[in-house]
Amino acid sequence: MKPLKIAVVDDDQIYQFIINRTLTKLQPDSKILNFSNCADFFNFLKRNRNQPQFLPDLALLDLNSPFMDGWEFLESFEVMANSLKKSIEIYIVTSSVDPNDEIQANDNPLVAGFFCKPITPAQLLRMMEEVRVKSL
Repeated sequence: MKPLKIAVVDDDQIYQFIINRTLTKLQPDSKILNFSNCADFFNFLKRNRNQPQFLPDLALLDLNSPFMDGWEFLESFEVMANSLKKSIEIYIVTSSVDPNDEIQANDNPLVAGFFCKPITPAQLLRMMEEVRVKSL
């Protein structure tokens, strides 16, 4: 099983700790990239757009982020996505209880899935498997 590079974009340090531990247990050889906000993640992608070895295979994106929220990130990402040398599957993982967020996410072709926190190991495994299948 090919190890995945996973970006966790969330300003909640406790969530980052938990999701990192869970991902490491599910896929010990995974590479996890942590970003405390969407702006940092966007800038990372922009800097590394021509270097696929540094880009994640999938991203777990929180909607509520300082400096740039998840929706703003997706708008900016849409403009940049075609210039990336690697496809990135974006999954929204949020504590938002607004049903409109899920509707908006499901209508966005850049979003591979929408999950409410806490995300389960089974959901993470399914996500990783979907990414592996798409990369074949």
